Amino acid sequence: MDLDALSVRDIYGSDPLAHLLLGRWRLRPWVIALISLLVGVCYMGGLAAAFGYFRPRPGIVASQSDIFNQLNFFIVFPVVMFYYLWQPAKIVKVYDAVCYHVQARDETAVSLLQAIRRLNAHPGWWLPGVFVCLLGMTVGVYDSFSRLGIWWYTANWLMVAVLQLVRGIIFYALIVVVARHLATTVGLNRLYARFPIPVRVLPITHAGGIQTVGQYAFSFTAAAAVVGINLGTVPILSTRIAVDYPFQVLAYFLLAPLGFFLPLLQAHSHMAQNRNRVLDGLAAQFQAEYTRLLRLVADNDQEAAESLARLKIIQETYEWTRKSPTWPFDTSTLYRLGATIVAPFSFALLQIVLELLAR
Repeated sequence: MDLDALSVRDIYGSDPLAHLLLGRWRLRPWVIALISLLVGVCYMGGLAAAFGYFRPRPGIVASQSDIFNQLNFFIVFPVVMFYYLWQPAKIVKVYDAVCYHVQARDETAVSLLQAIRRLNAHPGWWLPGVFVCLLGMTVGVYDSFSRLGIWWYTANWLMVAVLQLVRGIIFYALIVVVARHLATTVGLNRLYARFPIPVRVLPITHAGGIQTVGQYAFSFTAAAAVVGINLGTVPILSTRIAVDYPFQVLAYFLLAPLGFFLPLLQAHSHMAQNRNRVLDGLAAQFQAEYTRLLRLVADNDQEAAESLARLKIIQETYEWTRKSPTWPFDTSTLYRLGATIVAPFSFALLQIVLELLAR
């Protein structure tokens, strides 16, 4: 593609945190994940030990015993920050894949890409993250009053402040990741409407181009599944399950697959329309050639054999086209998708099965 392609900066737009981490400090995704992990080690290990809340003792809940937050600080939070910085580069590859056959002089394409830049630059994509960040921190501070001096992360107000700052950043990153996903869906839908997706006869894994959209969509669901560890471990690690827990689980199982299919629905629609258009054209050619063949046979014309060969070619082409995929992913991706969505709840399900067998 020779267009003035979108850049990582065009994807994260006016997001101030991404501008700091990616634009000014030029941090790589694995670096921010490592920093996040080190913060967790220093917080749950160093600070908790310094204030006497690392090892269990009567009257407190020590960090060593808090497996739920260990999962958060050592797995969930690093993955969230990694994906937050990794996502823009992957979205750039998605746009490149959709536009790879477009020429630089296509003024409509240039105009569409400029519109996508303006779309991503709108502060409305990251301002909700600021709101959720502040709301989450406020609720967290309020909740700390009832646990002050008991739980390791409320040992004192320094521990409370560090925790709420980390949680605020994670809340912000999660909201912005979802917002980018929605913005990308809008941008892709505009491109699908302008640039026809070629009919792919080979399996989608060997077709190139459009499969990148499916790969990106799967990565979003995989990231959501890591965040879902919070929900999946509740039945095992929590002594009291909240009343709204079933609704949270239901929301997860609705939103996780929706996040996968959202950027793919319009691609599927356009791929199916293009395939049907080709099939209609082949059917019209077949009918015209068949009518011609009947006339040639009736006239005992020697060109009848050539006409018959052409009919066979059209018929074979029709069958190849009819079997062409209309989704930008293959069947194995669906199996991996299902396994990924269920994975956070695998230990809870295993526990239920073992309890049933033990009865």
